[in-house]
Amino acid sequence: MSVQLSYSKETANALAGLVSDISPYDIESFTNETGVIAFGLGVQFGSSANEAVLGSGASGANFIGIATRYTAKENTVVGGEEEQYNEKDIMAVIRKGNVWVTLAAGGAPGDPVHVVDATGVIDAGAPGAGQTLIGSLQTTAAAGALGLLRLDFDHA
Repeated sequence: MSVQLSYSKETANALAGLVSDISPYDIESFTNETGVIAFGLGVQFGSSANEAVLGSGASGANFIGIATRYTAKENTVVGGEEEQYNEKDIMAVIRKGNVWVTLAAGGAPGDPVHVVDATGVIDAGAPGAGQTLIGSLQTTAAAGALGLLRLDFDHA
């Protein structure tokens, strides 16, 4: 019987919504109140404290975190369907930590990262109207490519 004697700090492959390493992070569970939420998108509070929605268009004060891949959810792609949480699924939502996200326009290390309040889409750059600053980019990412987000959103 063989024994694993070494461990990597990083995961093998980057995927949207995947926690990137073993650094401390904060993940909480929420029920997907309506619709489909793809891994790696920003979510907001729903109609109750334990529910979440994608892109309610509410102000950034309602932002919870990023819909995260988690071991309690089957993470396989079947028939080309996007990996997601379906309506009424229990979602893992990362509130602080390092997580991979797809960036709409891309960015460079140190760039601020924001979420579009109405859609949950993540991008680098200073936030404008209807966008909420949520962290900083740790890697270089092209438009539509994965980037490592250091999520550090103050939920006080």
